Amino acid sequence: MPGDTWGPDAATRAPLVRGTDAQRALDPGALVRVGADTWRLASRVDLGTWPARGALTGDESLLRRALVTWARPRADVRVSATPGTATGPPPGPPHLLYAGRLDGTAVVVLYDGLRVARYTEPWDARDGSRAARDGVSLELARTAGAGAGAAASGALAVSRTEGEVRYLTAPWVADVARVDLLDPADREGRVLSRDEAGVTARVPLPVTQPGHCESWPGLTLVGSRGVAEDVQLYTDLGEPLPARLTDGKRRDPATGAAARRRLAHVVCRLPAVLDGGVETVNTWEFARQRLPDGAGEAAWVCTRAETWRGTGARVLTGLQPLAAAPGRRGALSSRARDTHACGPRSHEVLAGVLWKSRKGDWYVLAAADAGVTRLRARGHGLAEGPVAVAGHTLAARVGGGDASVRLSGERADGSTEHTRHGWVSVTGIRG
Repeated sequence: MPGDTWGPDAATRAPLVRGTDAQRALDPGALVRVGADTWRLASRVDLGTWPARGALTGDESLLRRALVTWARPRADVRVSATPGTATGPPPGPPHLLYAGRLDGTAVVVLYDGLRVARYTEPWDARDGSRAARDGVSLELARTAGAGAGAAASGALAVSRTEGEVRYLTAPWVADVARVDLLDPADREGRVLSRDEAGVTARVPLPVTQPGHCESWPGLTLVGSRGVAEDVQLYTDLGEPLPARLTDGKRRDPATGAAARRRLAHVVCRLPAVLDGGVETVNTWEFARQRLPDGAGEAAWVCTRAETWRGTGARVLTGLQPLAAAPGRRGALSSRARDTHACGPRSHEVLAGVLWKSRKGDWYVLAAADAGVTRLRARGHGLAEGPVAVAGHTLAARVGGGDASVRLSGERADGSTEHTRHGWVSVTGIRG
């Protein structure tokens, strides 16, 4: 039966039945806390093996306010959730990851196995600070899949101030550094200090205004012996968990020299996927092409941003001149959403751009994945009519930048692929 009283905070309490898991979820004493060395003994390391850290893990009043706000936030609480994230209360007592004081706010981070909740309140609501003006907030983000391994749960954003972020690193992280993703030579970066709870010094957030991409902060994490020993690369895309950056069909960490060069050409396009619930961003070079009129060589690259919810992936394809300076974006050839192209389920891709050479001549350039054995181009503006070439790259002269060309490719088994579902292809975009 329902309880006879909730006490002075009755208006903030969800209507629950006494003795249920939902009621226990409001009890700070029922919070799940694991030992500091649990991750060393667990068969799988993820957010569920993080110990409770921070100077305020024993502040029951703060923890109760965080739990009650998650269950039923007041009207004056700023609530945000990444796409596809449920905003309801936890089904039972959540896992306490962090409770501490950062940048003028009290921060509590909780995890219910599916979502991370970050609760913040001003430390002094009357001091006139930015934190006092911002008031109380609750941020929810789906993290289903973070259990896929240590690399997927290496850090959490615990504090965001104007232009800066602090991360709480996983207990197995041995080294953390900041790098500039626009500089492929910046491999080692600058070591970030951490407090006793594992919270890093401030890291600049990316500047995402058009025309202001002069640097892009990245985060490198190295795990302890036997756990995530390979260097992993991340960047902040507005989520509680930073997005992991990978490269190639195998989706290896984008830390090698070639991977960093590819990433430097696409990183300034990442504002297109901000606040979209992005888990990973993978860059894949699917073809290389010799450019006409002695203009050197270029790489065709597909960039895919995967989300935690599994849907809503965004895909960009583009042409990157290999001699271009790092940070130069090259030619964007296509955009797509909710497609399996360039993903683990499909490596089929076809893309094209209209490109003007240094001599002033216009060409249609096209490339497909290596499984294509023949490419064709037809349409308006081709100087010599329809074109067919063996291989998976094509360059054909066109009459000008207003040409409209349709591409198709033939595979070794004789099947023909056109610009249809599963293929990323947009022609008529000038390089």
